[in-house]
Amino acid sequence: MSRTILYIAMSIDGYITGPDEDISWLDDVGEPESEEDDNPYAWEPFFGSVGAIIVGRSTYDWEVGHCHGDVHPVPKFVLTHRPPDENARENVTFTDEPIEVVLEKAKSITDNNIWVEGGGIVAQQFLEENLLDEMILHVAPVLLGGGTRLFGETDSYKEFTLRKVREFGGGMAQMEYVKS
Repeated sequence: MSRTILYIAMSIDGYITGPDEDISWLDDVGEPESEEDDNPYAWEPFFGSVGAIIVGRSTYDWEVGHCHGDVHPVPKFVLTHRPPDENARENVTFTDEPIEVVLEKAKSITDNNIWVEGGGIVAQQFLEENLLDEMILHVAPVLLGGGTRLFGETDSYKEFTLRKVREFGGGMAQMEYVKS
């Protein structure tokens, strides 16, 4: 059975971007521990478990603008109220449907996990609707002081259980949480 997983990096102070949506701070942290480490942050096992991605339009546009649009060739659902990107690959769906409907559509096409890629607004919506089964958070050893927060206020108490903590080069920590 598929799980709905938020997999994302953030600063110690809870930001996923710095001011002006800057993510260059990620280039400075968490380098692989050795030249032979071709799987930093345990990406490969995670990406291999993903059957569909749900992402917000700003994150999608950033990826495409930085030539990362086709990195994960699984079906992608882009949450947006703007017109579709006419140059998008075939398995990208632009939608303004409620996230519950989009999640059900994603689950209907795969038995693998659903990656809630971001950004902050999308993550918050999934939290508010109690639709996340797991969160895999990569915490970078940096304080950004401003930008886009991963978590905002919630309408109720949300409880998760810590499953695993891993440390990577450069001080990056990965924390895996499951819904309690």
